[in-house]
Amino acid sequence: MSYRIIQWATGAKGIYSLREIIRHPDLELAGLRVYGTDKIGRDAGDIAGMAPTGVIATDSIDDILAIDADCVIYAAQVRLPMDEHDDNVCRLLESGKNVIALTGYYWPLTHGQGYVDKLEASCRKGGTTLFGTGYSPGFITERLAIRLTEACNQVDSIHYIETCDCSRNKESIIVDVMGCGKTPEEVNINSYTTELTTHYHYEVLDAMANALGVELDEKRTELETAVAIRDEELECGLVIRKGTVGATIRRWIGYINGKAFITSEHRWNVVSHIPGFEADDSWQIFIEGRPGMHMTLKLDQTFKDEMPDEVSIKPLFEAVAAPLIRAIPEICKAPPGLFRAREFAAWRARMD
Repeated sequence: MSYRIIQWATGAKGIYSLREIIRHPDLELAGLRVYGTDKIGRDAGDIAGMAPTGVIATDSIDDILAIDADCVIYAAQVRLPMDEHDDNVCRLLESGKNVIALTGYYWPLTHGQGYVDKLEASCRKGGTTLFGTGYSPGFITERLAIRLTEACNQVDSIHYIETCDCSRNKESIIVDVMGCGKTPEEVNINSYTTELTTHYHYEVLDAMANALGVELDEKRTELETAVAIRDEELECGLVIRKGTVGATIRRWIGYINGKAFITSEHRWNVVSHIPGFEADDSWQIFIEGRPGMHMTLKLDQTFKDEMPDEVSIKPLFEAVAAPLIRAIPEICKAPPGLFRAREFAAWRARMD
């Protein structure tokens, strides 16, 4: 069966899902929404560094709404408040298009029943389904970590650590999001970036807790920074000065009875020389229980495709696109509403 797909946004990650839509034999690119003025009016294949597709990029949501399509891969850069994104997603759902979102919508109930009701009303109106997924959050946290508990008789805590070298990213947005290049005093727990990432990482904590049949009593956010010990120019052209923030550690922690039960920790660096932040992307999952577990996952760069000069070439971004593409047939076949991917036989605190 063939599915007609719209790609929404072509940033560092969205361009990878665009390329996969174009090359996949069971998918047809139906439309492309872009933000950069240099992309408007260009063929999608040209933007993706591939052969022409005949699909011309637009910045008009009305153009996108008018397209007959089965599903939209929504990969827009997330900004708070979520009002604009919520409006876009609801309009897409109401127009009869299923939506698979890259950032957010993992567990909307985190933000209250009213927020859930709004999204579900749009799903009912359009007869459509909404699903938030990705690699991390998404595959690693809500699925792989949960699946590992299948071999546990008791789970006391789950601690997940993502370590990412962002120094080779060709877009400067990641530097801005992390707060790198600023003084440590400027990057604090009350910063916009921490608020932004907390918005959806708290969703991840609640989604994981729900899958395990427990309820978190409290959620907290922690932040640490590390400074550059010398000036370093990044591939995106920015210079991180000595003494300014070159790496961050953010933790989102869900507690039960005063003890950390789920911890999602992200260690990101944009300079390559800070001790303890070596240039080696990895994902680790630690489970305390009977038995305890420790898994480390690394990605290999096996693809040799030519990419546009401005695109960051990272196996992580290939891995981000994959869960979005894999979800398409499931979401298109699902009943209207909010979709949750549940793993069979995960450890549960109680039998249902």
